[in-house]
Amino acid sequence: MVRPSARHEHTASVYETAAARHEKSAQHFDAKGDAERAELERRSAALARQGAALARERASLQQERARLRDRDRLTRVREDRSEERERDADARDRIADQREVDADERELLVDVREGSTAEREVRRLEREAQARERAAAHARREQAELRREVAASEGRAGDDIGSGDAR
Repeated sequence: MVRPSARHEHTASVYETAAARHEKSAQHFDAKGDAERAELERRSAALARQGAALARERASLQQERARLRDRDRLTRVREDRSEERERDADARDRIADQREVDADERELLVDVREGSTAEREVRRLEREAQARERAAAHARREQAELRREVAASEGRAGDDIGSGDAR
């Protein structure tokens, strides 16, 4: 994990130094028999130690916020790349489908001229099966994208709620 910033370390150090001074003063007042001032100095020392702990926790929270921001940025980049690959795949599928439609039209013209043979019929059925497979793959990709978007929106909603506390 990355070290806290020099500013936060300095702030924590100042608080720790103040706590030590207050503790020393408390001992001095105890020795003089002034219990009330000694108690005030002990309370001041406790508050100074709490201030040091808060400075360190703030540094930790800022580091966590930066880490989460970086992770979110990487996630968005990955999703963008994935969406681009899916758009490319969809375009290739549309081109392949159009080529099949064109081939079917040419085959129909040949069938009209020459009649249908069993071999041409088998090829046509294979092309139709491939087209159905591509359509099913496209539907699966769309469903996966919707699931990712739902999961991402649920995950981001949780991050947004927590981000206000990290200041």
